[in-house]
This record gives sequence, structure tokens and C-alpha cells, in this order.
Amino acid sequence: MRTETTIKAMNSIAKVSMSGRRVNGLFRLATNPEVLWKQAYANIYSNKGAITKGVDRNTLDGFSEERVNHLIGLLARREYCPKPVRRTYIPKKNGKLRPLGIPTGDDKLVQEVVRILLEQIYEPIFSENSHGFRPGKSCHSALRQVKNVWNGTKWIIEFDIKGFFDNINHNKMIEFLEKKIDDKRIIHIIRQMLKAGYAQDWKYNATWSGTPQGGVISPILANIYLHELDTFMEDMICQFNKGERRKDNPDYKKLCRQMIIINRELRELRQKFKEGKPLNDARKEILRERREIQKKMRVINSRLHVDSEYRRLRYVRYADDFIIGVIGTRKEAESVMLQVKEYINNVLLLEVSEEKTCIADANDGVRFLGYDIKTYTSTKTTKIAWGKGTCNRRTISEKMQLHIPSEKMFQYASKNGYGDMAIFRPKSRPALLRRSDVEILMTYNAEMRGLANYYSLAQGYKTALQRVIGLAQWSFFATLSHKHKSSIGKVARKMKLSAQSGYELKVNINGIPKSYRLFRLKDHEPPKIHNSNVDTPWDTTRFTMTRSELVQRLNANTCEYCGKTGGYMEVHHIKALKDVQGKKQLWQQMMCAMRRKTMVLCVDCHNELHRRDLPYWRAKARRHP
Repeated sequence: MRTETTIKAMNSIAKVSMSGRRVNGLFRLATNPEVLWKQAYANIYSNKGAITKGVDRNTLDGFSEERVNHLIGLLARREYCPKPVRRTYIPKKNGKLRPLGIPTGDDKLVQEVVRILLEQIYEPIFSENSHGFRPGKSCHSALRQVKNVWNGTKWIIEFDIKGFFDNINHNKMIEFLEKKIDDKRIIHIIRQMLKAGYAQDWKYNATWSGTPQGGVISPILANIYLHELDTFMEDMICQFNKGERRKDNPDYKKLCRQMIIINRELRELRQKFKEGKPLNDARKEILRERREIQKKMRVINSRLHVDSEYRRLRYVRYADDFIIGVIGTRKEAESVMLQVKEYINNVLLLEVSEEKTCIADANDGVRFLGYDIKTYTSTKTTKIAWGKGTCNRRTISEKMQLHIPSEKMFQYASKNGYGDMAIFRPKSRPALLRRSDVEILMTYNAEMRGLANYYSLAQGYKTALQRVIGLAQWSFFATLSHKHKSSIGKVARKMKLSAQSGYELKVNINGIPKSYRLFRLKDHEPPKIHNSNVDTPWDTTRFTMTRSELVQRLNANTCEYCGKTGGYMEVHHIKALKDVQGKKQLWQQMMCAMRRKTMVLCVDCHNELHRRDLPYWRAKARRHP
């Protein structure tokens, strides 16, 4: 199949999916080496786990067209069988361990090819309320939806699914996939991936449920599984919502009528004053009455907050974390929670944690994606333009706000080793002492900027982060003072520019003076929203083959070490550039000079490199033919 034909077929998938029909011909696309496989490799080669070893120590190192053709041949002959994932563990925030499944390099490639096809099918029909593991979506997009749309929410229902990734029912997963996919060979490959099992301590274990966290395809499979919940919630929202707007509050309307009468009396008094008639104490009494009415109006809602003729249901999900907002009575919120529980238990065959699933008053709030979300009502007024003049207007009542949990800041300071935040006692970080001063500063800057970026949606985030950022800055000074056997004060004074400009590290690199600023919260600007104000329909988003720099180098079919053209080419990977910095071998110096973690090599150069015997004369021959 030609490249143009393949790209046209890929673009037609979204249209077929949006029309409600099942998609077929996927296996034929998956076995085309010209487009999908290079696209798949370009997508995952730069990931941190690209050269993380699976059970057979096979990684993405050594990628080549011959390797792709071999995998396609296995798929075409129905001989492809995914290997078990290697089970490893990473610590969770609560102190427990989270299991990860690391696939082999070949399995990562096959999974990414299938993932691309699934994304073309499902991304056009995924719910706007789903934000996890999707292009253009993130934790911030989920939080912005809550912040901007959930004003007036009375109750928030917090859900927790027990061990979601480990308990996905395989038969249900296949059933959901077959609703949109009419290709038995692709379904069979996905079933094989789910049933591949895992190896731990050199012992094979079968998997009867779940999809391993760490797999390339796991996130989109999780979204496909929970897409059924999204659809169920959208139907429930349509049935639950009622009324165009809340009814007017009769108490507030009564005060408005009193205000109209008082304002009329004031206008009559002003007219008398213009006619030269003396004003008595009646004016003072009227003004006093008006102030009293204004005070009452500021604390009374203009519309009824509990209105049987007005109801709203809100829903947002990030991966398996989701919350529901209810504008209505608590009884209605309890009914919603019960229906969702029954759907999760009976249809999705998952278990809801009774201890962590609850209904909270929106004024008290809940924890979602690391933020405390709650509603807030203020009695403050703001001046707005009104006609030719201005008038005072109340701020929105029951406005949804995001706040930074204080205990999260204590945990962050403790995890990074900044010191004791309670008494503001910074400490040095011995693990950084062997790095250069610039690397130490860059490490602290990245941590502080990352924290500020993530919590930039919170109300008054700069004030809330001031203490932990300050502790991080002084921990940086403590680390430098420890390294140079100086005092914290001397290091800080040496770097200080002025009270307005902050701190700056001045160094000489190859005789060239350079300066690096220490991150300052005062100068931080929240990340810009790159999404367009106008929603882009999925069918206008075209599939195009990635023209990445690495794909172009592969297509050149030239060894970047010896200069040989044609024949068998492979890609050599390293984990990080720091692994080859300052090394003596020529290939390492070349990778440093190119600032790349990959190098396209002929098979002879690649084999000799792994034998640690890549000769200098090969590159020399390239420069002097």
C-alpha cells in the first residue's frame, strides 16, 4: 500500500467512527511498514523507557527496517505472540507500591502501532468530560472545567474505584472494542496483549484481568473501558437537568422593591433641594435605611439556591479519578451516587471503595488531582461600568475555587529534602554535591517552576507557595555552601543582585562568562493555554506521517559514524546525554556534539560499539576517503 493511500485510509477511520459504523481493514494498515511503524517509532523512541529492558532484554535500541519487516511477517503469519511484561514496583504517595509492567522493545512497537489505530477510532467520539491520556487534554484542562463550569454546585460526589488497572475485565474489554472495531485479527492481537501475563522473580504469572500500568497501549484501553461510563453519565445528565434558570428569591425581590421606593424618595428630596427648599433630617434617615437594605441584599442570594424546578449535573474524569457535581437536594445527590455505583458494579464489573466514595457539601470541598476544590461566596462588591457611570456589583455566589492543600507543600518539601518547613530550617542535599553549580541550580529551578506551574490555577497560588519556594531557595544556598565549605549567608550575599532582581549564579564556561538566575516566584507567569477558543472538529484534524528529525535520518540510510550508505541500518540509543559527557570514545564525543540520544549506525559499527570495540579509523575513513 502506497504512503498516500495509507494516509488517506487513516483519515477515513475518524469519519467512519463518527458516523456510528464499525471500522474494518485495520490489520491491513497495521502491516504497512511505510507509515505506521515509523510513526510508532518516532512517537516512543524519546521516552525514558525506550531502552528499559523487558523480560528478554530486548529494547528499542537497534531499530531498523529489517526489524520492522520481521515483526510484520510474524503478524501476517499469525506467529506473533507478545512476551510477558517484566513486573517491577514504584512507590505510591501513601507508602504502598504500585506494580508496573515493562514490555519488550518489539512489543512496545506493536502496541504503539495498535494504539495509533485505536486513537484514530476513539478520539473523535471520546467525551469532552474525559481528560486523561488524551492529546490536548491534561490535569489542568480537567481542573479548568471544574473551575469555570461548576459554579453554583451544592454537592460533590467523590468516587474511588478499587485497583482499576488491575481489575479491568478482559471479556468486557473485548466486548466494548467490538462495538467499534470489525477486524478480528486486530481484536485477537489486543486479546493476546491482555493475556500476555507477567514475569516476577523469573516466574511466569498469568493475567486473568487488568492491563499492566507501564504498557504503551494501557492508557487508551483504560479510556475505552471508561468511555462506557462517560456515555452513561452523559445520558444521566440529559435526564437529570431541568429548568433554564433558578427562580428569583422572593426575599431579595422584596428588598429590591424597598430600594426602588427609597431611591424615589431621594430623587424627590434632591428636586426640593434644587428648588431652594430646606432639607430636614428625613434625608439622613432615608440614607440610613438604604444602607441597611444594601447590607441585607449583599448576604441574600438573588435567586433560590434550592429550586425544585432547576437541577444540574456535572461530571469530569481524569483516568480513573472522577467526581460528580450536583445542583439539587442531597436526596437527589444520593440517588445519583447509587445509580453510578450500580453501573460500575454491574456493567463495568468493577468495585467501588465504600470508604473513599462519599458526598461532600461543596462549601467543604473535596480533593481532586492534588487540589482542594470548594465553592465560596463573598459579600464583597466590585465596581463595573454602567451606562455613562459606574455601579457596585456583588461577586458571584457559590463560585468554584481551587486551593492548594497545605499538607501537600509539607510533603513536597520533605520528599525533595529541602528541610523542615514547619520551623523554616533549610538543609543541604548531599545527593547533588557531585554536580556542577549550574546543574544544582537547574535542578532546583526545575522543581520550583514545576510546582508553580502545576498549582498556578489555585486561588492566590503565589501566596500559598511562598513558604515552600523560599525554603527551596535557601536549601539551594545550603547545598552550595556545603559543596564549597562556606556559609549559607556568604553564598546568598555573593549571588544577590538586589531586592528587586533576586539571585544570580555567575560562572565561567570555557572562558566565557555566563549567568543563571535562581527561580523567583514573583516573576512566575502561569503557563499559557494553547487550545484555540474555537473547538476544532476531529474530522478536520488530519493524520500525517511524522517528519521527525530521526525519521529523516533513518530515511537517509547512511551510517552517521563511518559514512557508509545503503544496507542494514540500526539506531543506537542512550538513556541520557550525561551518560556520554566527558567520555573518551569518539562515538560518545560525536553524540555530545550532535546533542542527540540516538545515532544511526550500520550493523558493523553498531555491533562493534556494543562490544566496546568501535575503532577510531572507521570515522577517520569517513572524513578522509
